[in-house]
Amino acid sequence: MNQRTMTIQELAQEAGVTLSGREYQPANIGRGAERRPSTRTFARKIMTPNFDGADALRTLTPERVHERDVFSIETTYHEDGTRTYNGDHILASSYKGIVGDNTGKVYSIRGRNYTPIQHADMIEALALTSEDTGVRLFGGMQEKGGIMNLHAFFADPSFHVDFEREAYAQNLRAEAQSILGVRIYNGHDGLTGFGAEIFGIRSICTNYMAFGTTLGHIRLKHFKNAENTAQSIESLIKNYMKGVPKLADRMHRLSDGVLTIDEATALLYGINLQPSNADAIIGNLRHLNPEIGEKMTPLDVYNAATAYISHRTASDNSLTHNLAMSKNAEKILEVTSLNTYIDNGIGKIEREMEKRKNKTVNLNTANISIFSEA
Repeated sequence: MNQRTMTIQELAQEAGVTLSGREYQPANIGRGAERRPSTRTFARKIMTPNFDGADALRTLTPERVHERDVFSIETTYHEDGTRTYNGDHILASSYKGIVGDNTGKVYSIRGRNYTPIQHADMIEALALTSEDTGVRLFGGMQEKGGIMNLHAFFADPSFHVDFEREAYAQNLRAEAQSILGVRIYNGHDGLTGFGAEIFGIRSICTNYMAFGTTLGHIRLKHFKNAENTAQSIESLIKNYMKGVPKLADRMHRLSDGVLTIDEATALLYGINLQPSNADAIIGNLRHLNPEIGEKMTPLDVYNAATAYISHRTASDNSLTHNLAMSKNAEKILEVTSLNTYIDNGIGKIEREMEKRKNKTVNLNTANISIFSEA
């Protein structure tokens, strides 16, 4: 498969999904909430495939790592706070270094019980899953700093779903088929671990949506081997559809609620978005989500947040950072926790204002009453 960014029409055709013909492109919001075009957004990275099928998966060649001994230098600390080194290297027998074969870079220093799982082992597990389930997978792999992220779309219409049509067909403003897939990740940084989760691209606006906590995920640490990884991934893919009715119901409930601009702002702060990101979303709500009507719902805010994350300009679209932001945005789908997030957000805004008192405050305070003096 040529490594070329797909259009949403091409992605849908490959996945066997019929589009509504009502697609739109959200605004690209850069730093300082500036609207500017970009061809290298987060969503476009995900829609740039470099494999199609199990055999092509196996041709991917991510970097392998190896272990090395770790040494420390004998150090003498003095009463005056200075220190001297005698130059002798001492084996740190309780630790080992995880080093890239190609780069020679030390990705992490870990304890002796740490067992690195090679990226290629995760890819092989996914290829086996594709063959065992009979579902063709296509997508792309990104690798940087010892961390691999692989997004594989399901090339089978029965594996995709129109959440919003299921959820509130009576009030549907636009068809929004979701093209689903599985994200495989693995990191040698000692923090990422390895695992898999379901994700989706909302066809009407090509927004990236993380569904790990709602449709299923696997999260493991590098203290065990990966022998059962393929079985775990296969179980995830076979069972995630069981969660669709629950997620559809949540979207229905989110579409019934109404938020003020104050509450929407507090919600974005409460799910732990950075203030600058929350402000950029609030200041550009209708550019990011043209579906917003006279009354703004929590689902509208969710779609605006995912649009911002998915279509930020190239200088702001670090894959790792945007994946983390997507997990924060997914918290909005926890319907019963909305009030808690809003309350937490109000507290964060108040603390931010106090911290920046008498200084230039980088917050979008226009028409937001919770910023007003009592």
